[in-house]
Amino acid sequence: MIPELFHYNNTEEEEDCYCVDPPCIDNLFYTADCFPGPIVFSYKYFYGVNRTHLKHLSPLPEPGDWRTYFEIHPALGTATSSTQRIQLNLQVRKAKFFNYPSFFKHRTILPGVYLERVS
Repeated sequence: MIPELFHYNNTEEEEDCYCVDPPCIDNLFYTADCFPGPIVFSYKYFYGVNRTHLKHLSPLPEPGDWRTYFEIHPALGTATSSTQRIQLNLQVRKAKFFNYPSFFKHRTILPGVYLERVS
């Protein structure tokens, strides 16, 4: 089961800036309207994203272990180990004064960097 961390079915006002240019795709976390730059976060290998939105990246490998987790000591309540995983992607958007290659369509998601921290 995929956590509902990157789902757009909520109505929280403070989260409105994360989906101002619909349609927003579940399990892709858009930050361009809240922070500078066309950054889109996702799980490893776009886990949980409907593959019809990523046809330009076919074939995508299976994600394997994509989870972020913390193991908490039952008595002390401190983290004994943890793993954080996230993928940073770029979203191509049309610009008035810049032409990008024609094979990139408006709002194309390109994989960027996969980050993993284990402690």
